[in-house]
Amino acid sequence: MSLTLESAVRVDKDGKLVLGGKGPSPKKLVEVWSDRVGLGRPVFELYPLEEADAWCTARPFLHAMLTETICGMFQIFDEAAVELLENAIRIRGRGAWRQFSAAADGVGYVTSFLGCFADDLDDDRFLRASVGEMLLRAVSIEKFVDRAYDEQAAKKSNLEAGGQSAK
Repeated sequence: MSLTLESAVRVDKDGKLVLGGKGPSPKKLVEVWSDRVGLGRPVFELYPLEEADAWCTARPFLHAMLTETICGMFQIFDEAAVELLENAIRIRGRGAWRQFSAAADGVGYVTSFLGCFADDLDDDRFLRASVGEMLLRAVSIEKFVDRAYDEQAAKKSNLEAGGQSAK
């Protein structure tokens, strides 16, 4: 386990938190992502905590893909091009997806993730399939929300009420 600033905090003889010393460690108020165990734990054997790039790109990508109900990440982008990218990641062989990666250039955390884990995506077909599926679902949700919005924006009652969002 690596020594971190958080692990150096101690409780002194007066019950105050101090940095360093021989007192006991305080009880943690919250579970830090890096301390998770079991399913969903970070795999520090493959990507050490000190490798900030890997964790700084993986966490926002996974958070958006797995916890956001509607992330709106492809709002202005060419969804067909992103679909081509995700299908290339899911279905095509090692490295074949790279020629389509520009489709995600405007979505910072997707671009960062793909750039940081490009070699891993090439080496691990299960990772490629998983990432492709997540991107596929994100675009599917995006299209669903776009259609629902367009339907509501075009309703006569909304237009009569002063709505001006219809195309």
